[in-house]
Order: sequence, then C-alpha cells, then structure tokens
Amino acid sequence: MKPPQPRFLACAPAEAAERMVAGSTFDRSCAQCRARVMIAPSGRAALARTPETVVICYDCAIAQMAATGQGTIELAAPAAEIAREIRTTQPNTWRKRN
Repeated sequence: MKPPQPRFLACAPAEAAERMVAGSTFDRSCAQCRARVMIAPSGRAALARTPETVVICYDCAIAQMAATGQGTIELAAPAAEIAREIRTTQPNTWRKRN
C-alpha cells in the first residue's frame, strides 16, 4: 500500500504580504526555503486538525506544483469562513518590525 501523500498548507510569505488577517500568526517558516510565513486563523485551525500538514510558502508551493505537474489546491476552511477573514484584513505590521 502506498504511503499517503503529504498535505501542504500554502501560506503568504510574512515579509511579502502587504495585508494580514486579524489573528494571523508569524511563528512558522516554509518547510523548503525557511522563509517566515503568515498563517491566518483558518490555517491555524487546519493545522490543529491535521498537525502532520507541511507548511510551505506560496512561492515554493507553485514551484513544486510546476516541477512535478501534480497538486491540487483546496481552501483551509469553508469559503464563507475565508470570506469573513478577508473582510478583517489590515496592514501587515509584522513587515515593519523586521
């Protein structure tokens, strides 16, 4: 039996994101390039449900999908929840601290 394919959570690079969702954290890094990433509350909840999920930045996720020709993109939460988060965006203050 084949081992299950790893799940990835693609997150915005913390320094590149001009805006952030209220309640986002910046305490994780991309598993490939080690860039600090921003994880929205919906992403944090997804990681709590499936802690084996690999955190990866958008840039590495797109590059990996292009290189392998594989991958699917799913939302970390129901669309309505994501829409609520988007409505709470504010300037990304983490960028100014670092």
